Amino acid sequence: MKIDLLTINSNGTLAIIQNIDDIGNFGSPSYIQGVTGMSLETADLNGDTNIDIVTDDGYVLIGDGAGNFSFGTSFPVGAGSFEIRTGDLDLDGDIDIVVSNSNDDTLSVLLNNGSAVFSSFAILETSNEPMGIRLADLDADGDLDILVANEFGVGSNGNINIFENLGNTPPLGDLNGDGCVDGSDLAFLLSTWGECPRPPATCLADIDGNGIVNGADLATLLSTWTPDCAGGPAPNPGEFASAPTLTENGGTNSSLEVEEEITQSSNAYQVPWMLTYFGFTSVQSYVDWVCGQSDEELISHIQEMIQLILGE
Repeated sequence: MKIDLLTINSNGTLAIIQNIDDIGNFGSPSYIQGVTGMSLETADLNGDTNIDIVTDDGYVLIGDGAGNFSFGTSFPVGAGSFEIRTGDLDLDGDIDIVVSNSNDDTLSVLLNNGSAVFSSFAILETSNEPMGIRLADLDADGDLDILVANEFGVGSNGNINIFENLGNTPPLGDLNGDGCVDGSDLAFLLSTWGECPRPPATCLADIDGNGIVNGADLATLLSTWTPDCAGGPAPNPGEFASAPTLTENGGTNSSLEVEEEITQSSNAYQVPWMLTYFGFTSVQSYVDWVCGQSDEELISHIQEMIQLILGE
């Protein structure tokens, strides 16, 4: 896959520099007039599999997959917009936006309607002069939280604001959204067994997203089996609350990076009772075993599993 280059210029243009071969040679830039900003992000914003562009000044450029872009619907931002980041903040399957506004000390959170049209969802107050943003799941609850580096100026000490996404992700096997992984989810998965239809976004039982509902998805569902849970739909993600501010006394903060944890937790994952019944000591060992079974063996296993569920 060839990697192309994009840059926003101070003269109000966006330059597109296409990679013309596989060894890093680039052609002459082409320009889109009337685009301003300090930063940009690329993502499929409207679900057509083509790369689109957004800038921190609120510009949306829709790609056709051949390197051509047309202006989409712009979105509102605050004063002194500096950096833009994209991610699925509300877990509805499309790409949302966060922009830092350095002049009014806020973050703009904008949600996508699925067609690359963004509406203002929240204005989050930050410390002085927010600059660099990163989105990451800091509390391991399945949704994206927001970090922003603040204070950009000579002699200033920076800090980092953290905004926790209050939404919770339902268990991976909860296909009907009732908060439990139970027989109704199992029945739904088995009823859609095989290759997914198009578009694949409608294939809810394809938990691992590989385009096929198969043993790996079944294994994931069983690994989160909770038929006796309290139930109830998971809260809608996208609501944010301030977490403790981190002080960083090394000077100014204009950028921010997030890395994976270097040391791994020693807390052991509790293997669901259904897997221990079949003699498995970990979810991964069960996934590996299921993926190695023939269709006949898998059918026999499913029948035994259903008998176990009905008899519990």
